[in-house]
Amino acid sequence: MRLIFLSELTEKELTRKLQDEFGMQPNDETRKELTNMCNLSLGLTERAEARGEARGEARGEARGEARGEARGTEKTWVTSARNLMKNLKLTAQQAVDAIAVPEAYRAKVLEQL
Repeated sequence: MRLIFLSELTEKELTRKLQDEFGMQPNDETRKELTNMCNLSLGLTERAEARGEARGEARGEARGEARGEARGTEKTWVTSARNLMKNLKLTAQQAVDAIAVPEAYRAKVLEQL
């Protein structure tokens, strides 16, 4: 009876399948219940799609913000390191160490100096 819960079938298609595959002749009350089930299934599908879209948008925004913040922070580290190199006559490595650039970003910052 999984057939009844398939969201992609309309009430007419379900009625036809019940007749053809199971030899059932749905009465008016059964047809009414099939319509309710189709509407419920459609509503649940739409709700799930909307939730999925909202989650995807939120994840995309969070990733975009994180990338933007990382780029902004990277620029700040480069600027700070350049200032230390110029004003205190430090090497690039010494400047990066002095401002405590995280290991994950050190190579990127060093190649920009």
